[in-house]
Amino acid sequence: KIRTIARAGVDEIVATGCWTTLQPKEAAALPNVKHVVLNDKKDNLVPQTLNLTPSTFDLEPIDRVPIPGLHRRTRAFIKVQDGCDNKCTFCVTTIARGEGRSRPLADVISDINSALAGDSKEIVLTGVHLGSWGQEMHVHLRDLVKSILHDTDVKRLRLSSLEPWDLDADFFSLWKDKRLMPHLHLPLQSGSDSTL
Repeated sequence: KIRTIARAGVDEIVATGCWTTLQPKEAAALPNVKHVVLNDKKDNLVPQTLNLTPSTFDLEPIDRVPIPGLHRRTRAFIKVQDGCDNKCTFCVTTIARGEGRSRPLADVISDINSALAGDSKEIVLTGVHLGSWGQEMHVHLRDLVKSILHDTDVKRLRLSSLEPWDLDADFFSLWKDKRLMPHLHLPLQSGSDSTL
């Protein structure tokens, strides 16, 4: 894509994202790439790219607009978490996506209500390490699920990949509410002790 954009005549390209974070030298070598911004520096992308001092580029928090494309779909995927704090030897996620970050509960509820208003019947909670949602806020994924079931009219709620150690005994009581789908995806990275 970067080469295509360069061929189209764009003289100054900013490269960012997971691949750029993992391969910054290769990204910088692409045609017309003038700035390489790693994932953990994205918050400074605009002032860094435009060479602005923080005082000249002091934005107020931007109001969040519901995710486009949520409307008129039976199933809506709501990303509630990104990044990972684990340092698994076989995984580059921590490098590529940065430390774990949870979206605030109010933002998640807002996105869910927007999806439901657009006729979504099922909400799927997603995240790079979904089970870690809320850790930095001293809450747990079960608190998020309880709030969603209590504060929205969701008909079906599904959870994407979870690690077994992220589920405590209290978590399983949530399935008393039939709107929470009785399905768990537990990822297995490898069955080999030497690989792990």
